[in-house]
Amino acid sequence: MQKKNNRQSSDKNTKSGTEDTSKLSWNDSKEEKLSDFMSDFGDKMDQDCDEYTGDEQLKTRASEEYPDIFKMEK
Repeated sequence: MQKKNNRQSSDKNTKSGTEDTSKLSWNDSKEEKLSDFMSDFGDKMDQDCDEYTGDEQLKTRASEEYPDIFKMEK
């Protein structure tokens, strides 16, 4: 069995301009699939998974706050 080189195939599509951009864009269908996956994953791991919208900061047990920790210092 021979492996297909996905990168090479992707490069050809990009160069020729025939790549379907709907596959690259985030949409409601992908949002729903991710939500379903995370719900199932949380159940399997016996954990609650909450969606992060980016509207508020997250604080870890080590008291690090995200996304502020990623800000560049001047």
